[in-house]
Order: sequence, then structure tokens, then C-alpha cells
Amino acid sequence: MQKKINLLSKKITCRLLAFFIATSLIPLIVSVTYLSNSMEKQLLQYQNKEIEQLRAQITYNFYKYQQYMSLIAYDYSYWDDTYYAIINENWEWIDENIIEWLPEGMNFTYAGIINNEYELLRENIDGFYHKYMDLILPTHKLKMADFYKGEDSLYLTTVVDVLSNSENLPPNGKLIVAARVDEDFLINNIKLVDVDINLLYNNNLVINGQLEEILRVNNHTSYKQIDDNLHIFIPVINQWDEVLAYGIATISYSFYQRALNTLTHSLIIVYSICFLLLAMAILLIKHKLFDPISKVQEVINNIRLLKKPVVIPFEPKDEIGQLAHSFNDLAKEIDQHNQHLKKLSITDEITTLYNYRHFITRIDEKICIGNPFILAFIEIDFIKTYSNTFTRTKTDELLRKIGCLFKKVMPAENEAFVVGPSTFSIISNINSVDNIVDNIKQFQHELTLLQFWGKNRLPTDLIHASAGISKFPQEGNTKDSLIKLTDDKLYRASHFIHQRIGSFYSVFHNSNHVNDITDLNHLYSVTRTMMSILQAMDPYTLCHSEGVARYALIIGEGMNLSNKDLETLKYSALLHDIGKIELGSELLNKKDPLTEDDFKKIKMHTIYGVNILCSIEGFGALLPIIHSHHEWYNGNGYPDGLEGKKIPLLARIISVADAYDTMITNRPYRTNTKTSSEAIAELRRCSGTQFDPMVVEIFINLISQQNQK
Repeated sequence: MQKKINLLSKKITCRLLAFFIATSLIPLIVSVTYLSNSMEKQLLQYQNKEIEQLRAQITYNFYKYQQYMSLIAYDYSYWDDTYYAIINENWEWIDENIIEWLPEGMNFTYAGIINNEYELLRENIDGFYHKYMDLILPTHKLKMADFYKGEDSLYLTTVVDVLSNSENLPPNGKLIVAARVDEDFLINNIKLVDVDINLLYNNNLVINGQLEEILRVNNHTSYKQIDDNLHIFIPVINQWDEVLAYGIATISYSFYQRALNTLTHSLIIVYSICFLLLAMAILLIKHKLFDPISKVQEVINNIRLLKKPVVIPFEPKDEIGQLAHSFNDLAKEIDQHNQHLKKLSITDEITTLYNYRHFITRIDEKICIGNPFILAFIEIDFIKTYSNTFTRTKTDELLRKIGCLFKKVMPAENEAFVVGPSTFSIISNINSVDNIVDNIKQFQHELTLLQFWGKNRLPTDLIHASAGISKFPQEGNTKDSLIKLTDDKLYRASHFIHQRIGSFYSVFHNSNHVNDITDLNHLYSVTRTMMSILQAMDPYTLCHSEGVARYALIIGEGMNLSNKDLETLKYSALLHDIGKIELGSELLNKKDPLTEDDFKKIKMHTIYGVNILCSIEGFGALLPIIHSHHEWYNGNGYPDGLEGKKIPLLARIISVADAYDTMITNRPYRTNTKTSSEAIAELRRCSGTQFDPMVVEIFINLISQQNQK
């Protein structure tokens, strides 16, 4: 393919080159005539621009030094030491730090100090002040460094008041600083690269040069050519607009002539080729080359935008058509290869479901869009046992069958993934947990019926799957929080929930009972800390506490309790077993039947819970409820043997919710869990003895309605 494209490209290039050579004579003659008339104008414009740039740069260099001198003078005059040295006539300090230092350290020519009556106090050049300065200072107030015309030289001078920098005192004299504009001054402060700088002052050059020629041409013109040099004159003007001297910048003029010759030859070639293309070949090239190339470019852009092959509309009758045909074939091959690689990168090799990398990508995309969706994790609980029993090949075959079953059962609108060795996941846009639960239950049922090698060697009750389900954004609005919550639900479902599907909202995410949740920040923070400690000791108790809180809120809402009572009920239910922290993890996780001593210790957890929380601010309303949640309606409960209405209402509600959740979930020491119907029957049996009949009746009505849904 590449050789064919290269061959066609060479043929097209040779034909175009022959055509250009055959038709270039007339445009070449026209181009040379045109260029000969325009190049001198262009060169003159370039020269004038260069002159203005040099003039501006040299003027700027003078101005920059003026600012520098003014700043230095101001720095040394606005100084308490200078101010008080004049008052105390400490001339030794003045000489050392001002009069001698400024010329030596700052390369100034002159430094002097006068009093407010313009009488000289100190100077470094004897007679300089009376010769040059004492006549001009009373009449000209120098606000900054300015040029001053001396007898033999041009000076840059500044005069500033001597002031105190710490006290608001009147001036105590003036500091005079001057710099002679001589050869060193021009070289160190004004000179430019590849430019000779000079100064014409009183018809004399500061730096030796062609004085006669410069005087002859200097009739206030801006520049003049002498031999191969171009002299540019820049007037030096003081602040009263008096021309005191002329700065002279000299550059080599031969550069412009060489530039003219080089540019002329280059432009002749360029314009001849351009004129050739535009005047004599535009129609043919447009028809034979530009139009086909434009179509190819359009197709390439479509491929880039659509990310799929697009056919170039050419028949292979000539080289362009053959090139288009070759391009079409190559584009299709590349697209097929890219699609194959993309599929491999996002697909699990064994199950053919999407892999974990694509799962993370899709989660990020869904959260970025912000639309609600449901995330579910499904754990195949017996895979680990199976892989430990049988070979890797048999395990892969089983996973392949389970993957096919998973795709078959789950609706097409759900995205299915493999996120672990035995963990599957779905992301669903259907904003209904009930539908997802139904799909998972169907998968659980089909899984028990699935035939695979070695099934008869596994215990029947081991073949099942557990699931955790969460909603975005209600239960988690970030990727990490959503995945962690779903994983926690999966863990709890596999260990404690009879139906093995954890889909309930965590009560920590339900704050609908208060208008201002910030009022409960302290209560919420302490509760989370307590629950974290409890989870570390006994994961079951944490799951059980959340279940009790969920069922208690169902009863409380059914009884139309106030928002304040509902919040108190929620946190009391969450912390009703917090006293079990005192019992230790060994007793809480004991798998053997509990002894009489064990039951005595466990009964103490209500008192332990009150002792733990009584010293924490904000938990006072919870203490009676936690203390009495194991009291019986007939007075046979513990720890105080309260009966009837003497038991707090919220404690009676938690008692029913606690019993129901206990009966339908697994315990470390008991695995014979009850169904919801069996648990309801037990509540009815104990109504009036252990439980408040009114609370039982309300709860049974509400939970029955939920179970029917």
C-alpha cells in the first residue's frame, strides 16, 4: 500500500514540474520589471524605519540616565545623616559620604552642596559651582536631571533639596550632581550594538571623527550619507527646548545595498513562481489537483470528526482516483484495527463483559454528566471455594458461563462489567431500585439452576450471589464515596441480610427531618465516630443499628412524629447498642451458644451506653431512650422493669424495630433467620407483653405495604 502511494505521488510531482517549467517565461519578465520599480521604495521605507528606531533608542538612553541621576541624587539628599551633618557642619562626614563618594562610586563628574541662599558649602571640583552653576540656579528650578551647557563640555546636572526622612522639617540646603557628557559617558551609557555614537558640541566632536564632513552636512537635516556610512543627527534639548548639541549615530550604509540585491533576487524567483501558478496554471491545477485534494481533505476531516471510515468519491481512472481508492482501503483497515484494539482494551477476556478499566471510565463520565443512575455490585459467593477446589481452566469456564447468564438476565439498557475475580457490576439509567432488585433476584435464581462441572461436589446452600445497590447522587455524589458505599452494602448483604441484597439508603444520608442540618453537626460527627468504633469491633452490630434506625423511622413517620422527635429517634436507634463497646469483640462475635453469664453481661449494655454518652454535650435527649429500649410493655424487661406508658414512646418504637431486624438477619451465634412474614407473626404474638400493641400494629401495616411493593 505504501509503495503504491509513493509511486502515484512521484508521477503527480513530475507532471506538475514539467508544466511549471514550460509556462514560466512571460511571468518571469513581468515580475522582474515590477520588482525593479518597487524595491527602492521598499528599501527607503526600511531605512527610514531604521533611522527612527535609532533616534528613539538613543533618546531613550539619554532619558534613562537622567532618571538614574535623579534617583541617586534624591536617595542621598533625602537622608537624616546628610540633613544633620549640614546643621552640625560635619564637613568631614559630608566629604567622605557625599562629595567624594558620588563621583567615585557613581561615576559622576561633580558633587556639591549649597545652602538655601545658594551659597556654596562643599564641592569636589574647586571653582566649578561659581564658574557654571551659581548664575543659573536662582532663575532655573531644575526639577530633574537636565542638560547644562558649559564652556568646554555639555553636562547633565540635577539639583535636589536636602530633607529629613524621619521628620517633617524644611529643606536644609541643596545637593548638586553633574556628569560630563564625554567619550566615556557616551560609550558606557549611550552606545548601541553595531552603531558608532558621537556628540557635536560647539562645533567640536566629543570623540574624534570626520569633523569637517559632519560640519559640512549638518544643516539641521536628520541624516546624511557620507561614503558608505549613514550619519543620523539627534538634537540634544534641555527642558526649556533649547538645542544644546547634536548626538550622532553612524551606521554602515553598504548593508542596505546588499539587502537590496539579495531581496531583489529572492523576490524575483518567488514572484515569478507565484505569477506562474496564478496566471497560467490555475484552471488546470484547480481541476486536476485542487478539487480532488479538497475532497480528500474533506473526507479526512470527516474521518477525524466521525471516528469512522468515509469513502472518497473518486473512480480509479487516473492517479488521483487510484490514490483515493488506496486511501479508502487504508482507512478501513486502520479503523477495523482500532475498533478491535478498543474492544480488547475495555473487555474482560473470560466473560466478554466490560472490564474494570472501562468501569472506572464510565463511572467518571456518568458522574461528570450528573444525571441520576444506579450502581450495583454482585458477588458470586462460591467462586473462591470453587477455584480452591478445581483447576484454573474449570474456574474460567464457570466464569464464562456466569458472564453469559449475567448478560442474558440483565436488561440491555444496563451496562455490565467485571470488576473483580468474582464480582460483577451494573450501571443502570433506570432510576428504580426495585427494578434492579428484581433483575438481581432473577439472576440469583438462574444461578442456582445453572449447570456446570463440579456443581454436585459443592454444598447446595453455597451456590448463591450477594448484591449491594446504591443511587447517585442521593447516596454518594463522588466516585469514591459511591463505590465504597456500594461495596459496604455488598459486604453487609453477604454476611447479615437474609435476602443477600443490600439496597437500603443509609440513614446517615437521610437528613429530611430537619430544616437546618448545621444544627446537628456535632451530633452527627460524634455519632459517626461512635459507629466507626463499633464497626471495628463488630460489623454485624453496625449493620443491625442502621437497620433498626431505618425501621424506627418508618414507624415514626407513620405516627406523624415531629421532625425533632424523628431526629432524636434516628440517633437513638443508631446508638441504642453503643454500650456493647464495653463488652469486647470476643463476646460480640462468639459463635457458640451464649451462657447465662454472657446474657447477664449483654443486658448491661443499656447502662454502659448511657454511661458512655452522658458526658457528651447534646446527647441528653437520647439517654432515657437508650436506657429503656429493652423494657417490656408488661414490665418484665430490663434494666428497670418499667411497664406501659412509663416506657418512653421512642424507646417502645426502637424495641419493635430492634426485634424485627434481629429476627430477619443472621447473628454470630444464630443462623436460623426468619422471613419477614415469620417475624411479623412473632411481633403479633408478643404484642401487649413485650411490645406496645399500637406500635406493633402501625409497623406491621407499613412493613406489609412495603413488602407488597
